[in-house]
Amino acid sequence: MKALRAWLILGRVSNLPTVWTNVFVAWLLSGGAFTWSAALGWMLAGASLLYVGGTTLNDFFDVAFDREFRKERPIPSGVLSRRTVGVGCLLYFVGGIAAILVGAQGSWIFLACLIVAIVLYDYRHKEWAGSVFVMGGCRFFLSLVAASCVASGIAWPVWIHAVTLFAYIVGLSFTARGESRSQSVIRWPLGLLALPLCGAVWLGVSGFSWPLASACGLFLGAVSMSLRLLKQGEDSARIGKSVALMLATIALADAMFLAEFGAVPAMLGVAVFFMALFFQRMVPAT
Repeated sequence: MKALRAWLILGRVSNLPTVWTNVFVAWLLSGGAFTWSAALGWMLAGASLLYVGGTTLNDFFDVAFDREFRKERPIPSGVLSRRTVGVGCLLYFVGGIAAILVGAQGSWIFLACLIVAIVLYDYRHKEWAGSVFVMGGCRFFLSLVAASCVASGIAWPVWIHAVTLFAYIVGLSFTARGESRSQSVIRWPLGLLALPLCGAVWLGVSGFSWPLASACGLFLGAVSMSLRLLKQGEDSARIGKSVALMLATIALADAMFLAEFGAVPAMLGVAVFFMALFFQRMVPAT
């Protein structure tokens, strides 16, 4: 059981629901139907494997840092060996690539960009402050890969979704950089957290509806609560709680885009937000 929990912690599986909503939004915005299909299932599976592989690879590269600052992590605590984790990363990536290319028929170009972004971020994020933009690129390319499973060209609403996801993750990542080291939080990037709201409202301005209004209100409330946690202090525990809430709020950002397709899709995004919060009670989000 200790080993199983260690793999769940390495994979930050409590954040997986936000990966699913990212994929589903891109799927719908590119013309996909609001129904289950084999291709959608393969894309969700592939995205999940790549996300878990990427977060696991993060710990693989961060061993020296974790031995000094986060000794409770699975590798420095001795629950799993670094070699075992490395093999697990490889299997995750192979499985994810196969699921997307063979099962979902996604674009190999966007998939290659996604994998490069994941590996580059994991390898350089501790030493290079600019890696937060690469982290944003991971969700950006995830959206494009999902859209490519539906249509050969990327529709402009998908670009809006991808760009606003990028901005949100960059703002979130600047915040997260101080979590382990108790560094002062850089304030200006927090403004990027509002861009998904702008993008969703822009897409829905011609037919603004109560599902969109409700999703926007929930999104603003969750972001405001995250920022309030930051204002109350900059200790690592408080920043960690704020970052975890911001991560779950990705599902609310997606809910705003899902509202373009009616109340039921929007409610699905809201439900996933609460699902992510529930999962965070069992497995840490960071």
